Amino acid sequence: MDNGFSRESLKTYAGQSRGEFEKALGELVEIPTISSDSNYKSDMKRGAEYAISLIESFGGKASLYDTPGHPLVHGRFDRGEGLPTVTVYNHLDVQPAETPDWKTPSFQFVKQGDRYFGRGTTDDKGPAMTALFGARYAFDNGAPVNIHFLWEMEEEIGSPHFEETIRGHAREFATDSVLVVDTIWVSRSRPAQPAGLRGLQGFRFTLRTGETDQHSGTAGGAARNPVTEMCQLISECVDGKTGRVKIPGFYSDVVPPTKKDLEDLKSCGFTVRDFKKDHLYKKLRVERFAFGKEPVFVREGGSIGAVLSMEKVLKKPIFFLGLSLPEHGYHAPNENYDWEQAAGGMAAFAKYFNEVGSLRATTR
Repeated sequence: MDNGFSRESLKTYAGQSRGEFEKALGELVEIPTISSDSNYKSDMKRGAEYAISLIESFGGKASLYDTPGHPLVHGRFDRGEGLPTVTVYNHLDVQPAETPDWKTPSFQFVKQGDRYFGRGTTDDKGPAMTALFGARYAFDNGAPVNIHFLWEMEEEIGSPHFEETIRGHAREFATDSVLVVDTIWVSRSRPAQPAGLRGLQGFRFTLRTGETDQHSGTAGGAARNPVTEMCQLISECVDGKTGRVKIPGFYSDVVPPTKKDLEDLKSCGFTVRDFKKDHLYKKLRVERFAFGKEPVFVREGGSIGAVLSMEKVLKKPIFFLGLSLPEHGYHAPNENYDWEQAAGGMAAFAKYFNEVGSLRATTR
């Protein structure tokens, strides 16, 4: 029986929502939420306030949580007590875009056919809006699930205040699972669902130098050069050619890929040629191998520091369902997103939310 979550129903909804989606994404993209630059502090607050107004215009409730840095937004579409709760994580801050390589103004939303240009379109405002539109459909059509949104404004600077904020409000942020919508498919040919992240490990090297700057012509032979010594220290930590970390024990707790993991990677649609083209690379270290198709499971690079914080504080399963593509230009000039990913994503998220609620109902 068609309860509104058939592929055709969801496709129709996406098509009818296109204009509204483009308007919301455009307004959000044109707020320069650059978390790393204090000159944009007022824009960070403006971006958070816009996000709250958007959630409320969709029929949800939203709250702004101040931090010592930039605020956090929490939205709620509550169906009722006793139903499962899914929390969707995205971030609304973006990387700087001060480079002459942009073909369009970096903080101007530009539509070219089915493609949307502007800083933040794919990382991570486009996917955030896609998930929100999917959630609205699911909620309006009776999906038996509570859908919450956790939108961070400091992901691009390492989430310095995220963990302490969610820990201080753990009761309000309580959930049954988390869905992270900030990952990339390996290629457009097949959906990719990350099953793990490489993680992050920060280091700070402090080198004590001489009292003053010296001329290399008079002291360069006898004096120790701080730049070359720092380079030597770094080279002793990581192999510059292979990228392998040389610190003893660094890989001791790494979970090796299973045979299925390797098979998925081989069949994910990845090609060296396309990878180099999408990322504008001339050479690599090694030259290795809802959308109508089964997704593959992959693992992703060091990213999304908030994931570990949510795992520690919320103590619930975390899943990944991203939409961005290599050619979308994460962190690069001419960043973009496209309608095909948005339309398919709306359907995928709406179906996901309904399935989560239905699964809980059948197992009670």
